[in-house]
Amino acid sequence: MDLSRYKIIKADGFRSRVIGLMGRKDMPDDEALLLSPCSSVHTFFMRFPIDLVWLNREGKVVRLDKGIRPWKIRRCKNAYQVLEVKSR
Repeated sequence: MDLSRYKIIKADGFRSRVIGLMGRKDMPDDEALLLSPCSSVHTFFMRFPIDLVWLNREGKVVRLDKGIRPWKIRRCKNAYQVLEVKSR
């Protein structure tokens, strides 16, 4: 996954992390949401599947979860932040 092609939107406050992508009808293909700090996410009230790129404190990818559908919960204990992108 080439992360350099994404426009990254930061969600680093409590409210912005909780809301995340909830309620959005869609997400542009070139946009990603970076939740930091974050080691777990939910897809409640989401309308499209996403891919999760879990990153450690150094920004290194520690796991990739693809095609996570709405109404799911995912967790990565080794992650410090997560990048959410629209699943293809």
